[in-house]
Amino acid sequence: MSEAVKPVRVLHVTDGSSLAELIRAAAESDPPIEIQTATSSAEGHQQLVDGDVDCIVVDHDLPNIDGIELLETVREDYPSLPFILRTDGGSEKLAKDAISADVSEYLHTDQKQALLDRIVDLVEQYRADHKRERELQRTTDLLAKTERIADVGGWEIDTETREVFWTDHLFDILGVKGDEEPPLEEALDFYHEADRPIIASAVDEALTDGEPFDVDVRFVRPNGEVRWLRVQGVPAVENGTVETLRGAVQDVTERHNRERVLREMHDIISDRDHSFDQQVRKLLELGRRELDTQYGTLSEIDGDDYTFEIVASDDDSIQEGDVVPVSATNCEIAASTERTVVLGDVERDAPDETDRAGFAEWGIGCYLGAPVFVDDEVYGTFCFYGTETKNGQFSDWEETLVDLMSRWVSYELQRRQVTEQLHEQNEQLERFASIVSHDLRNPLGIIEGYVDIAVETGDVSELHRVQAAVERMDTLIDDVLLLSRTENAISERSTIDLRTLVEQCWETVPTEKATVSVQTDRRVDADKTRLRQLFENLIRNAVEHGGENVQVTFGDLDDGFYIEDDGPGIPEDVRKTVFEGGYSTSHDGTGLGLSIVDEIVAAHGWEIRITTGTEGGARFEITGVEAVD
Repeated sequence: MSEAVKPVRVLHVTDGSSLAELIRAAAESDPPIEIQTATSSAEGHQQLVDGDVDCIVVDHDLPNIDGIELLETVREDYPSLPFILRTDGGSEKLAKDAISADVSEYLHTDQKQALLDRIVDLVEQYRADHKRERELQRTTDLLAKTERIADVGGWEIDTETREVFWTDHLFDILGVKGDEEPPLEEALDFYHEADRPIIASAVDEALTDGEPFDVDVRFVRPNGEVRWLRVQGVPAVENGTVETLRGAVQDVTERHNRERVLREMHDIISDRDHSFDQQVRKLLELGRRELDTQYGTLSEIDGDDYTFEIVASDDDSIQEGDVVPVSATNCEIAASTERTVVLGDVERDAPDETDRAGFAEWGIGCYLGAPVFVDDEVYGTFCFYGTETKNGQFSDWEETLVDLMSRWVSYELQRRQVTEQLHEQNEQLERFASIVSHDLRNPLGIIEGYVDIAVETGDVSELHRVQAAVERMDTLIDDVLLLSRTENAISERSTIDLRTLVEQCWETVPTEKATVSVQTDRRVDADKTRLRQLFENLIRNAVEHGGENVQVTFGDLDDGFYIEDDGPGIPEDVRKTVFEGGYSTSHDGTGLGLSIVDEIVAAHGWEIRITTGTEGGARFEITGVEAVD
């Protein structure tokens, strides 16, 4: 049934005379009136307590019924309940007493229709008021909850009295106990001394000129704690006069802290006077301070090796350069999942991880770490961990901060790698330019000279020398092109028998009277085309520098192979430069062969070094090569 036709429930305290006639009239009323009766003040009060009553009607001056006394009792607990007092005669004193006790209506007993009409009117008004009160209470409750969730409080200033009103949550925000707002001037004194003129000026302009304001200022709580507040004020203007000033206060301390941290981070990463390692160390210290952790590390993961590259800590339990199994650390999770790992309490959030060696050795209670990427591959981790657990969890802001730091580290590592590659390419271009501008100029000059002679004299007897110069240029061009295509140019690897490949290379390189001894049956995984170029260049180098009767030997090393000859060897003081383009002691050499060898070795991930051979010649040892069974 809707509220519009809901019956009106009336408690009638009476002796029962003429009640039947009243009940009949009430039943025909719209809305219908339901009457329950009591024959004494005490009974009436009890029914009121026990029942659900919309209105109480009391017949005064009957035995056991004192209308004024009952009215006063009812008003103690039901201040707004409609209360109608009826009397046969009445008096001026009775009327005054009734009005003083807050009676709703005062009627003569013979006014039956007027009674019913007043009951309906009073109850409708009572119900409407009660509904508004419920809605107001609901709104107030929702506002209070919203204030707490948003950490916002409200305030109001009466421009005439200068009185201040605060919402309940504003007391909490300001850390002020009690329920009585301080005077305006005293309230302004709570603000930080440096910011007091800002808020005072804003309030004054709002009160006098009607200007709204929105300022961030510091507030000093009674316990001395400084908080940042966003204070907004909007004047209520009527007829050109500011009547009240209302506004809101929001605690924005965390926002200001975040902005401060981001400014610090920006200053660190934009300071080009510091090295990358110094910048990372400063970021780790900043992160440790904000996350309240004991350790901050940038680490590299290579297979199962976890290397602490840069460490920020108050103790020396972890040193830069220390290497531990990655399985001993929580960073394995960040690396394998390629996501940020957040553990406010390792035992609570990841009980399966507590058996890692690092958990017990370093006493890890909490962990927050993010993967670092280079070339879209996991390079390592940027992480923080402490010996104490977090009461709750790392905040979203703290997780975001670590993500931002790790992304910058990833970017810088990637940039450094690209810069190094560009530097190497520029050096290579410079070598090519030197070769083209210098080494090609000599045979080109020879060609021009003999061609000019032939044109001027008609004598072509020396043109065979032009052919030699052309072949020299052709060799130079081939070597330059090969070198330019070799760096990092490894295609699909295959299993290669070294003996077979060496013997094939020996047949394709002009070796004069040189001899070869192949003392290996090893097989390796390599790019066959590039490995062939490596062997051909080393054979050619031995023949060019060792003489036409040179003996060349290929043999095994524990983790690779070697090629040596019995020629004059390479002086120790020039061994570091022989792999640079253009180095050659042979008149016919281009000086690029060993550069090509070095690039092929590096592209495979191997290493090469020069030593003295068994017979005093040059010995090239290539290591880091895994043999294939």
